[in-house]
Amino acid sequence: MRDHYDLLKLRRSLQGDKLKEVTAKINIPVTASISYAHAEGRVNQIRKVFITDQGFLGLGPSSLRKGDQVWLLCDSRVPFVLRPVAETSDFTLVGECYVHGFMHGEMLDGFWGLKDKIGPVAIV
Repeated sequence: MRDHYDLLKLRRSLQGDKLKEVTAKINIPVTASISYAHAEGRVNQIRKVFITDQGFLGLGPSSLRKGDQVWLLCDSRVPFVLRPVAETSDFTLVGECYVHGFMHGEMLDGFWGLKDKIGPVAIV
């Protein structure tokens, strides 16, 4: 998986045909992982496989939908999925999740720019 995340980092600096080529390489293991998880029955009615906009593979609540966001909440051991409340800056808690490459502090690698997004959040 480390190669996968190296490709994700590389993709951020590319354009044109090279970008398409690297994106295709990224999609191969992601598609295979999802297919395998479903074939093995590891994904059930309680959890749903997802891919973040940045290309991270995760497993979250079955109620997950497009537009939901992965957040790291202060003092928690796992990331959470939050759903933005329309026309406000508030969020609804959807549930906890697993995101490969996020569980051991990798998300705070300066490359992803997530340290700049640390701040308060209102959950309603």
